[in-house]
Amino acid sequence: MTALAPAGIRFHHGSLVIPAGAVHTTPLGYDRDSAPVGTPLPLAASAELVHRLSGCGEIVVAFEGKLGDTLLALSGVRAVLDWLRLRSVRVAVRAVGPYARLIARTGLITQPQATAPNGWRAVIGDRTGVEAHGSEAAVSLVLDPAAPPCWSSDGRAHPDLPARHYLALERRLGIRLPARLLSLPPSRPGRTTSWRSCARWAGWAV
Repeated sequence: MTALAPAGIRFHHGSLVIPAGAVHTTPLGYDRDSAPVGTPLPLAASAELVHRLSGCGEIVVAFEGKLGDTLLALSGVRAVLDWLRLRSVRVAVRAVGPYARLIARTGLITQPQATAPNGWRAVIGDRTGVEAHGSEAAVSLVLDPAAPPCWSSDGRAHPDLPARHYLALERRLGIRLPARLLSLPPSRPGRTTSWRSCARWAGWAV
């Protein structure tokens, strides 16, 4: 049996471009489409975050909560790794926790090093994972699904959670990151975010 959506609630297919006026949004603060990759944003970066990430030699990806939230939050991990690559900061990346083997299949994880990595350690994950593994980290980034707003830029809204995580970190890191915010056709009608879009953000081939 299919339940009818209450009045005022609309479902958008993942392949649709959603106008910024169709949903409640927070302005991104810059014209993302016209900014070349790697250029500074017209927003102040988080100086402490930039400083500490620049000195990191290891990134630990630690998720221990819901699997769905974990998959959607991998775009935040990708944002940090994209930024490190643009800054030519070489780091070792490893995953811990119950989803470590699954995350390792995404291509986000580097091969284990023969020697211990130099520099600070950063831990990225959900609150439970960061609390479990971040006590000695120089940087702890909690990817809370309730935290990033629905951003809007260039007259378009970005309501899917992967884009919201990615853009939130792009703003904090202060440079235009390389990901293109284009939706994939949904695998099932009526779902804004599908397993295919999760796979795209995480780095799986789709």
